[in-house]
Amino acid sequence: MQRDRLRISIRAYLATISLFLFESAAGAQQLTPAETRGKHIYLQGESLSGTPVTALMGDDDAELNGRALPCANCHGKDGLGRAEGGLTPSNITWTNLAKPYGHAHSYGRTHPPFTDETLARAITQGLDPARNKLDKGMPRYRMSVRDLADLIAYIKRIEGDHDSGLSDSIIRVGVLIPADQKGERIRRVITAYFRARNNEGGYFGRTVEPVFLDGEKSGSGLRTSIEEKNVFAIFGFASPRAQADLADIAKALRIPIIEPSPEFPDPERAVNPFTFYLLSGISEQSLLLADYTARVLAKRGFVLASVHGPGAVSSMLTQRILKRIRSKNLGTLEPIEYVGTRGHAEETVNALRQRRVRAVIFLGTDDELGEFYRSALKTTWRPWVLLPGALAGTSVLQAPPDFRQRLLIGYPTLPRDRAPGKIAELAVLAGTQSPEHSEVVTYVMARLFEEGLRRAGRRLGRDSFMSALKNLNGYDTGLLPPISFGDRRWLGVAGAYVVSLDPASPTQATWVEDDN
Repeated sequence: MQRDRLRISIRAYLATISLFLFESAAGAQQLTPAETRGKHIYLQGESLSGTPVTALMGDDDAELNGRALPCANCHGKDGLGRAEGGLTPSNITWTNLAKPYGHAHSYGRTHPPFTDETLARAITQGLDPARNKLDKGMPRYRMSVRDLADLIAYIKRIEGDHDSGLSDSIIRVGVLIPADQKGERIRRVITAYFRARNNEGGYFGRTVEPVFLDGEKSGSGLRTSIEEKNVFAIFGFASPRAQADLADIAKALRIPIIEPSPEFPDPERAVNPFTFYLLSGISEQSLLLADYTARVLAKRGFVLASVHGPGAVSSMLTQRILKRIRSKNLGTLEPIEYVGTRGHAEETVNALRQRRVRAVIFLGTDDELGEFYRSALKTTWRPWVLLPGALAGTSVLQAPPDFRQRLLIGYPTLPRDRAPGKIAELAVLAGTQSPEHSEVVTYVMARLFEEGLRRAGRRLGRDSFMSALKNLNGYDTGLLPPISFGDRRWLGVAGAYVVSLDPASPTQATWVEDDN
C-alpha cells in the first residue's frame, strides 16, 4: 500500500514537471527548477530543501549521509559510469536506460527498458525493471517524493546538460578588460596567446575562443553580459566596484573565475569555491605588514594604528586588522579615521603621538600621505609607516629622509620574480620590449587557465577544471612567486614582500607568508 501511494505521488509530480517542460520549451537550454534541484542531489547527495537524503548499503541497510555517496561519485558527472575499484557503474543516461529493446548485461541479468516508475524503484529499492536485484555496490536511497522526482527529472536531462561555453570543439573563455589602453594591451596579449596555442593543436581536440567582457560593468549588467556570452570560465581585471558582484555571480552560475587579487575587504563575500585569486590585495598586504612589524618591533606595550579614510570599506579593513592583531597577541591597534586636510592631519598626528603609536598602517590616498608626512615633520614623532603596494604613489619617493628610514611597503611580487626567458616570450605577444605589470598578470592568468585545461584532460568540465586548479602546489610560471591553491586556500600567492626604502642601505625585501 505504501509503495502504491509512493508510485502515485511520483507519477503526479512528474506529470507536473512534464507540463512545465512543455510550457517552457523556448528555454530548453536552461535547466528547469526541478532539474536544477535534481542536479544538486545527483552531484552533492543532498537536497536544496534541507530534507534528508540517506544512502542504504549492504544487506543490513547500513545508513550513510547521502553526501558520502552522491550518484556522481560512481556514475560520473555525465552519467556514463566508469570502472573503478572492481565496480563497473552503469551508464544511466536516459538514452541508454530507455532503450526500447531493453538490456542484456554481460553477467546474465536481463530486463525491459526503464520508465520513470522503474527508475524510482531502482533508486529506492535497488531493483531493476524485471525486479532483479542490482549490484550490491549500488546504494538504495531514502528521500522525499519531491526530491526523488527532481533527481529523475535531472537524470533524464543529464546527457544534454553540458557546461556553458564548452562544446566538443570549442572552449569559450570570458576575459575581463578595462575600457582603456590597458584593456587594448591585454586584448592583444590574450588574442596572440591563444591563437598560437590553437595553431599548435589546442587542448585535446578543442580550441580556445576568448570573448572580451567589460571589466567596468557591475551588478545585473555584468551578470547579463556573462550569461549572454555563454562562457565556460572567466579571468581578467574587474573594477573594485564590480569584483564583489563577480564573486556572487561565480557562486550563482557555478562558473570558475581567476582574478589578479581581491580588492575588497569582505572575506565572507570574496571566498567561494569558484573564485581563484593570484596575488594578495590591499587587505592581505595590510595584514602581512601588521604581522611583520609587530614581530620585528614588538616590545612591551607595542601600539599600532590603522589610519584610514571615511567609509564602510576602510572601516571593515581596519576591523580585520584589529582582529588579527588581537588573535596573535601582537599588541594594541588604534583605529583612526583620517580625512587628509591639513588641519585634520595635524590633529591626527597629535592624537597618534599622544597614544604612543610606534607604527601606522596607512590606508589613505597618496595626497593624504603627503599631508600626513608634512604634519608629522612639525613634531619629533617618527613612527614606522606601513603601506600596501597598491596604495604606494609618488609620495613614497618624495618621503622625507626621516620617514624613508621607517617606511615599509608590501608588494605581492617584484621584478626579480620574472625569469628573462618568460619575459621575452611575453614581449613577443605584447609587441613591446617592456611588458607592463598588467600584461604580466594577464599572461599568468592565461597560463593558469591553460594549466587547468591540460590537467582536466579530455573529460573537461567546470568541476574537473576547478579540481585541477585546487590541486596546484608550487606551480611556477616564471613570472610570479609559485602558486598554490587548495580546498580552503583561495589565494595563489599567500604572501608579500616587505620592502624597505632606507637610503642608508640597498633596497631590501623580505618575503612574508600568511600562516593562517
